[in-house]
Amino acid sequence: MNRIVCTGIALSTLVACVDQGASQDVGSVELASVTYETSWNGEDVRFGANGGWTLVNDLGTTVTIDSGYLVNYQASLVPCVDGETPVADIGGANVGSTTKAAHGDVPDPSASPIPLVEKLLAPGTTELAELTMDADRYCGVHYLIARGNLDTVPLPADVLMIGRTLYLTGTYRRTNDAAPVPFVLDTALAHARLDDLVDIDVVGTGEHAQVAIERDLGRMFDGVEFAGEGEQQRALIVLGNITAHTRITLERY
Repeated sequence: MNRIVCTGIALSTLVACVDQGASQDVGSVELASVTYETSWNGEDVRFGANGGWTLVNDLGTTVTIDSGYLVNYQASLVPCVDGETPVADIGGANVGSTTKAAHGDVPDPSASPIPLVEKLLAPGTTELAELTMDADRYCGVHYLIARGNLDTVPLPADVLMIGRTLYLTGTYRRTNDAAPVPFVLDTALAHARLDDLVDIDVVGTGEHAQVAIERDLGRMFDGVEFAGEGEQQRALIVLGNITAHTRITLERY
């Protein structure tokens, strides 16, 4: 069973939540370059002819999105640490893991350097970074969605994504005969996924890697009731769904 560990929830503070799978035996690879790419699985989503998309969540609520943006703050490889079962220290929250996340002021040569805004009206594939570094041994992959900063690109013209992580507008209907109800989801909360290599698909050989980070669009609103939840509670559920239903693969060549 996966577990979610959060370091805090506040609009004024960068918040990191980690979806951590069960620990297994350590697996590692030696790499000297990496490319990160994000994409979406849209199998359970109906796309509109003029953009936007509709899904039905696990509670039977129909959700239609007509605009939105997400900040992919960073992807990185996680260096192995001495010992067989160390504990990762993610922003002060101890998480059982075989890896150590590069988090804080220590420069990480494997980390994508610039947060990228992803347009969610027509979700597609985004290359986050292509990096070359000194060869090192890595035991995991870390993916962080968090609020944009002054380095964030490309900034959309209609919504300021500096200080925002996720912005969505749309409608929901609890039953087919109900009138659509408009909603806005606007948050600066953050969420992350930390996977040991033994928990993801690793294929090929060589010291170069293509890391594919696929999120599941159709599961984004699972568990969202649109009743009784505060906006930030709803946002945390959505962000948690994005990371919980992320599939990471690493192809070496």
